[in-house]
This record gives sequence, structure tokens and C-alpha cells, in this order.
Amino acid sequence: IILFDNNGIGTNATPVEYHVPEMYYSSTRNYDYALITVEQDLSDYMQFDLGTVLNYSPSHDNAVTNTGFPGVIQKSDGTFTTVNNESIHNMYSSTGSITGINDRYFCHTVDTSHGDSGSPVYYTETINGQTYYTVVGIHVRGDTNPFDDIEENEATRITTELIRFYNQNPHIN
Repeated sequence: IILFDNNGIGTNATPVEYHVPEMYYSSTRNYDYALITVEQDLSDYMQFDLGTVLNYSPSHDNAVTNTGFPGVIQKSDGTFTTVNNESIHNMYSSTGSITGINDRYFCHTVDTSHGDSGSPVYYTETINGQTYYTVVGIHVRGDTNPFDDIEENEATRITTELIRFYNQNPHIN
């Protein structure tokens, strides 16, 4: 895959290993995530820590961002255009807020589209001029309630179980 950053600079990414939770094969969508190891250093794109969404009110209405490779984006005139396909992968980010939380998922208002599934939903915090990104979810699906006026998307929460899955991987340094 060739990934293009916002400056049009491309990086080849060659997957070498896939780590999928064992429960994925016997579950519905609850374990729909994986850890993919690539040969290349992709740290120029972004570097993330892992964290959790709080169950109480301060997590609500906090800004969260999704960065991924959507298939379609909405232009300023309201029309939609295809931006990514099988050979072109442009990275886009959008920010919204968390609107609801349950045991395994949270809803958010970040503008997403097909192709963003699997991408990180994260908090951004700047301390003493240094910006930190903390992933709190994995985007899994778009508008979960098409009958209201709020577009709510859904993300799998980063839980202690997911943090263990990540930290126990011998290929992460």
C-alpha cells in the first residue's frame, strides 16, 4: 500500500504480521480489531499512546479526532468526492465529540465515511508546547441512528483488555 500524507508524499507500507484476538473468530463485532505490523517506520504520520474513555461526564463533550483514509469526503459546496481507492490512500482528520458510552463502545460526532473503519479515535492534548495523542477508541461504523438529526458514529472503546493485547505483542517497541 502507498500512503500519502497531506503534502502528497508517499510511503510504502508492507504488512509482515497480523495479530487478531482469538475471540474474533467466535464473536460478533465485539473483537473486530487487529494489530498489523509493517516493515516501514510510519512514525512520521503520527504517534499514539493508548488510553481509556472515562465513564463519567468529563469524557462527554470532550473533543476527539479520527484520522484515517476515507473513501469519500464532503467538499465545501456540499457535494461528495471520492478521495481514496485501491491505489491512492490520502489521510484525513476530523474532530467531533463523544455523545454516549457503554461497556464496549462509545458514540461520537466525528465526520467519517467508508474507509475510516479501523482508524483511531483519539484525544489531543498539548503540554508545554508538546502535543500528545491518546487513542481511546477504534472507529467501527457510521451513523448509528439515522432517524435523528445528529450523526453519531460508533467506536470500540480501548479497554484494559485491548491495552494488554497491544502491550503483550513482542513486536511493539
